[in-house]
Amino acid sequence: MRYSLAAALLLTSTSVFGASADLALTITAPKVSDASYFVVFRIDVTNNGPDAATGVHITTAGAFVAGIRCFGNRDFDLQPHQSGFQSCVADTPHQNGIATLGATVTSNATDPDPSNNSATTNVEWIVGPNLGTGVSAAHPVIDPGLPFDLIAQYWNTSTIAATNVLMTIDLPDGTTVKSQPENCSQVSRQIVCSLGTVPGGSDSWRPTILRFTLVAPDRREGATLSSHIAIAGTEREGMIENNEYTSLVRLFRTFVVDNTNDSGSGSLRNAMETANASCGDAFPCKVAFRVPGEGIVTIKPESPLPEITGSSVDIDGTTQTRTFGDKNPDGPEVFIDGSRLTEGNGFVIATACNANIIGMAIGNFPESGVLVIPEGTTCRNVLLDPYHQIAQNYIGVDATGSNPAPNGRGVVIANSEYEGYSVIRNVISANRRSGVFIQSIRTWIYDNIIGLDPQHRTDLGNGASGVYVSKNTFDTNISGNFIAFNHDFGVAIEQGASGVDVKPNSIFANWQMGIDNGLDGPTAAPEVTSAAYDPATDSTLIDVSYTDQSTFGPTLQFYASDAPHRTGFGDGQYYLGTATPKRGEEHVRFAAKGDWRGKWIAATITHNTFYGFGVGRPIAPLGESADTRSSTSEFSRAVEVH
Repeated sequence: MRYSLAAALLLTSTSVFGASADLALTITAPKVSDASYFVVFRIDVTNNGPDAATGVHITTAGAFVAGIRCFGNRDFDLQPHQSGFQSCVADTPHQNGIATLGATVTSNATDPDPSNNSATTNVEWIVGPNLGTGVSAAHPVIDPGLPFDLIAQYWNTSTIAATNVLMTIDLPDGTTVKSQPENCSQVSRQIVCSLGTVPGGSDSWRPTILRFTLVAPDRREGATLSSHIAIAGTEREGMIENNEYTSLVRLFRTFVVDNTNDSGSGSLRNAMETANASCGDAFPCKVAFRVPGEGIVTIKPESPLPEITGSSVDIDGTTQTRTFGDKNPDGPEVFIDGSRLTEGNGFVIATACNANIIGMAIGNFPESGVLVIPEGTTCRNVLLDPYHQIAQNYIGVDATGSNPAPNGRGVVIANSEYEGYSVIRNVISANRRSGVFIQSIRTWIYDNIIGLDPQHRTDLGNGASGVYVSKNTFDTNISGNFIAFNHDFGVAIEQGASGVDVKPNSIFANWQMGIDNGLDGPTAAPEVTSAAYDPATDSTLIDVSYTDQSTFGPTLQFYASDAPHRTGFGDGQYYLGTATPKRGEEHVRFAAKGDWRGKWIAATITHNTFYGFGVGRPIAPLGESADTRSSTSEFSRAVEVH
């Protein structure tokens, strides 16, 4: 069969106008292929001259294939010493065997050496398993000297099981194994896992996961480590490209705090100064805590700490816990106490590059606990979340979370020229003014406790609003927070702010309204017309009327509270659910699961308005997808469930 195919490919060139062009053809294809998939191969043609070749035409043929399809122009011209190519697909016969792929090239020029005008190559079809694997660290950047998780995964996309499967992982340089699955063991610098029989029917979206805990080498200068994984069973496979994988992980360039002194070697101040001076190349940096001793580490600055001006600098209090163990299960291990200062903030992020404040108690500062005022050129590090993140801190209370340690404000994000700030999973309570003050582009305020203790039992309200969104602010997302007992509004939205999306939260018992748009008292909101329990369906039926200005339709959110706000309008103590009516509707009945008799029902409406394609992003380039501005109303007047 191969000889007949070769004969079919021996074609003779013709000559026009006496041009002479030596065309050479080659085929690139895999040696083996899975018989369940097609084979992609490439045909390259080079004109060795001396003249141009016009009307260059490639013809293909194949044996033991279900067909060949090629893409691109079949006829083209090549100047002397110019090359061209064509990509082709050979369809599978779904059987074991040897396929022969062939091609020939002709043109309108005379070819002085037709022997290289044709080529053939063989591909072995294999019906068998199709194992795949991958490995990566749980985070792209890890801490030197501390444990981290390495995650391996494997799958078999074939319908045929693979037997006696072994998976091997080459350990990253300098790491040690702390824990591994029972079916794995360490052999020198490798982990070997016996997986037995791996049935078919899985893929990279539905893999089996194995998790290992390794300890990183204590290399503080920053480094890149690699880990290689391979998998194989008894049966031969036609696709082996996905049987191994190499991933990279970086170590933070680390500056260690090992004492509570105000200055000098090993102090927080010195570590921050050194990080600012050393971190300018976007290699991820971290100020880490390794202070020996028992109990909470308390650092009391004698003067304001340096502003964070370096590129990609984290200050991470959780490193103290992970180094010495969790001695304070109810809160952070590190308390940055500003009680000795008469002016200044706790931490000031003054870089437009990545900077994260993580896992500390920050209290008693005359001004803000955390102030974000970025300057300079916006930076993006592809390995890290490209935004500033303030996460897992206690801000305004001590490390127990129960005792006030008020700052002037909790968190202030005060530069509206930059986008991308996240305030996530913090306790922000007992500050003298607002818990969170926002004047920026695209800010996320998620899963925080604002005005209470960590257990939601104690009134630790901030002295002004829980969240204050100032004018000239665009695209703020407030979701999943507990916002209570604050001495002004729960969420205050100044006139001139736009795109404030207040998604499901628990907002209640604030001294003023739960949400106030424009700071002018009650304005447009839905109207809850009735709320009654239906024992037949064990649900509370809520009727609501509203007016909608949305482009894509509104979102209605329903809440219950133990009591209405003193204004008569709703709080949002318990989230009941969301309705997404069609655009143009004006009345909705919503069924909330359960018996809510005795509670007071309120609703909000979020208007989702189209405002352009990629518009409203001063930093990002013009995009092609539609953008919406989501703006949430105040709570409706509260109605008691009967």
